[in-house]
Amino acid sequence: MKITTYKESETYTNAVSLSESKEYPIGDHEMDCALVKVNGQYPGNNKFAVNEKSKELLFVVEGEGTIEIKGGETKGFGKYDTILVNRGELYRFNAHASFCVVCTPPWSPEQHKNVD
Repeated sequence: MKITTYKESETYTNAVSLSESKEYPIGDHEMDCALVKVNGQYPGNNKFAVNEKSKELLFVVEGEGTIEIKGGETKGFGKYDTILVNRGELYRFNAHASFCVVCTPPWSPEQHKNVD
């Protein structure tokens, strides 16, 4: 068992619309977890985000919004919904929401890109 406290979390941001991203270093090679708050369009500037290595499962803790998959559809979501973003899938949010995000394998800044 491993417990990571809020005091051990690390703050990270990669977009203006991220009001807070707290990474919880659990030291597991298969997955990790973060608390992410989005305020507006993410990643911004009409770009899309992509995780090149990890699948991301987002649990909506509070708030609501939409997620758009590039070349696909736009779907709405709200509190207590889940969103699965597959590795390599280009997406963007328009939201005011907080998410618990589980990544497998663990997330790193190098694998996350913002693209046109």
